[in-house]
Amino acid sequence: MDPRTHAAVTWLLNCGEPAIRLMTRRDVLGGQADEDAGQVLAGAKVTALLSGQQPGGGFGVHPYRKWTGAHWRAGLPGRAGHPPA
Repeated sequence: MDPRTHAAVTWLLNCGEPAIRLMTRRDVLGGQADEDAGQVLAGAKVTALLSGQQPGGGFGVHPYRKWTGAHWRAGLPGRAGHPPA
């Protein structure tokens, strides 16, 4: 790994957001990210994305409304591997 890539990967792995660390380990390094998998839903970014979710699972707008609908907001935890396969 060249020095610039190594620096970028190190920066991502030192991120306080579990979803970022998980996706870096899994998608960039091709490894396991077990230690972060259980923390994805507690991360600040995922918590913010899911805030305001209503009891029925929606967010008060059409599910596919760009950036604010459930499709957009709830997609990140799934892409980050939650729930674990």
